[in-house]
Parts: sequence; structure tokens; C-alpha cells
Amino acid sequence: MPRVVDHEEQRAAILDGCFDLFARKGYGSVTMRGAARELGVSTGTLYHYFDSKEELFRRMFERNARRDIVEAEGILTEGDDLRMRLLKLEEYLEQRADHLQAVLMVAVDYLRNHPEPTARAFLAETAALYREALGERLGLPGQILGASTFSFVLGMILHRTLDPAAPAFSDQLAVLAALA
Repeated sequence: MPRVVDHEEQRAAILDGCFDLFARKGYGSVTMRGAARELGVSTGTLYHYFDSKEELFRRMFERNARRDIVEAEGILTEGDDLRMRLLKLEEYLEQRADHLQAVLMVAVDYLRNHPEPTARAFLAETAALYREALGERLGLPGQILGASTFSFVLGMILHRTLDPAAPAFSDQLAVLAALA
């Protein structure tokens, strides 16, 4: 009897397995053949679901962003005041620091390998998902305030990536709370 394959489950497993691969090796070093080998599937299976490495990467990156957002939205509840939401954001950032640093590095590496406008537009769209969710969940009115807060959070993540002795997220977010 032939094995029944749940195609959505298979696609999700491939996308979930690819994030670590791109984070460890970098976009330029990953091939479809190498990805298939690491994921334990055939190259044909990858091409069945994705036309190219770029499509695989984009679907993986977008899926990852949506999962991050859902996770953060579960923590940043609307009933809390801004100070409490910032405390919860700090907790989320501390718990997910390694992952968020990897997201940032994977995005930069992809852009380095794909400097064309379509790649930049894709990353801008994905960043907008994060930015809008953050602004909405923190209850920040206006696009500029949400964008500025997103830039602040990105800066904190980058700073921690470059310097593990960077000020704690809690200390930096306390400054943001005082400004708010």
C-alpha cells in the first residue's frame, strides 16, 4: 500500500528545518542538494514544493516571521499598560535573543547575496509585518512611532549580536518607557 503524504505537513517540516540550515551556513553556501541532504529528503522533493532556493528561502523566512509575531502577540496582551507591555517585550527578547539575532543575520546575508530591488522589497515587506505587529501590540499610535520602536528593537538585537556585553534589553527598554 502506498504511503500517504500530507503535503502541507511535509512543506512545513521542510521550511522549519531550513531556518537553522540558512542560519548556520549562510544563504550563499546552501544549495538545494545540500538542503535536501541535511533535511533527509530528496532533491526532487524540494523541487516538488519549491521552484528554487530563493523561493524556499522566502517561504521559510516569511513563515518564521509569522510564527515570531504570533508568539510575541500571545505575550503582549492589550489589557496591559505600556510599561507592562515593555516588560513583557523585554522578557520575550531575552528568551528569544539567539533566535532573533539569527533572523537578523539571515536577512542581512540574504540581502548581501541578492542586492537587487526585489530582494530588498521582500525583506521590507517582512520587516513591515514585524514593525506593524510591534506597534499595534505596544499600542503605539502612528506609523512613525511604531517604526521608531522597531528600529530601536532592531538596534538592541544588533548591538547584542556585535557585543554580548551590550546593555541588557531591560535597561534599554526602560529608557524607551521613560521616553513614552
